[in-house]
Amino acid sequence: MPADPDLSDHLLALFHFWHQTQGEAFTSATARALGRISGVAAELVPLEHPECPTCQHAWASPFAAILLDLEEELRHCVRWPDRSAMQSALTARNAAIEGRRAEVDAFSRCWLGLDSPVAWRPAVEMALLGNWVGTLGDGTADTHALIGRLVPEVRAEHRYLQPLWVRKVGGARTALLGSPVGDGLVLGDLLVTSATPESVVLAAEFTDLRIAAVLRQLRPPERLVALQWARPGTTGWSEAAARVIARDADLLEGIAAVALGERVRRKLKRLGDRHTERSSAGTGSAR
Repeated sequence: MPADPDLSDHLLALFHFWHQTQGEAFTSATARALGRISGVAAELVPLEHPECPTCQHAWASPFAAILLDLEEELRHCVRWPDRSAMQSALTARNAAIEGRRAEVDAFSRCWLGLDSPVAWRPAVEMALLGNWVGTLGDGTADTHALIGRLVPEVRAEHRYLQPLWVRKVGGARTALLGSPVGDGLVLGDLLVTSATPESVVLAAEFTDLRIAAVLRQLRPPERLVALQWARPGTTGWSEAAARVIARDADLLEGIAAVALGERVRRKLKRLGDRHTERSSAGTGSAR
């Protein structure tokens, strides 16, 4: 970049634009040509006969030679790729930081091709604030590469920001139990079971103290079978025993589900009758 104090602000801005869009070689060659033109112009004297073609040719020849040299030098300069999208992205990134939403939406519509920029605004802001700026300064952030990188990031951020009941998870959608299904009903009203999270948590709590007293007299595997039988969805003692054996195969290896279930059923009946008799006897004695 030239540092001539005599250059106007407009010319300095032009040099900066060339440096950002065309590269250092283009800017340096142009700056040298402008310096040569300024030097020649300072040494020229006004034409004595402005209408004379020969005088005009002699006066313009030094400038023409400089421009021809510049044209030849620029032919060998490697021009930088189009980086207009990068400049717009940097402007939109600053706008996202400062809360200027209209500029972010304009970038989304013009460069990312989003017809509903307001709906995509959070995702675009997250993508603009990402690590794509690491590609700046090395000449690789041309328009095609930058847009090709930002669009997938915007789509990914947009997906992450969607609620579970809007996007698919594992190829399936999640529906809210409060979603209306017609006739004043919601999806939760159509469930096959009426079990709630509270009932599942409190399933092992007994309001009748006699149940806990009887269960304490069972062995651990027998107690598990009894609790499994009491759970919703278990149809019989054999099924309850089979589920317990499946969970604790090492502990209950070699035990048949039918035999275990029947043993627990009979033992519970015997213990229940005994507990009832003792309670009745104790009540009678107290009277």
